[in-house]
Amino acid sequence: MLILDVAFPPGKMPNIYNALVVKGRDTVGQPINVTCEVQQLLGNNRVRAVAMSATDGLTRGMDVIDTGAPLIVPVGGATLGRIFNVFIFTIKIRTKKFVSHLIISY
Repeated sequence: MLILDVAFPPGKMPNIYNALVVKGRDTVGQPINVTCEVQQLLGNNRVRAVAMSATDGLTRGMDVIDTGAPLIVPVGGATLGRIFNVFIFTIKIRTKKFVSHLIISY
């Protein structure tokens, strides 16, 4: 499990289970886009979050965006027979499909 402690400005703290997105570039200029889920409020405007993918290249000071919502997964007829990762991207299919419903993943 990959754990991140993230500081937020006063009054901008995310809720527990909110999805956070860390965006930036690593030391060689490659884009970084890591999604995390808030698991604990630490106090002093900090949260502890679990990363949903590798955290290679993350450094202090990278932008972290609170999505304001928990991680969600697609449901419905359009998802039958397809494999999705936790970010709602298809793994086996190259075309986009319409998903009529989303449910909270926990």
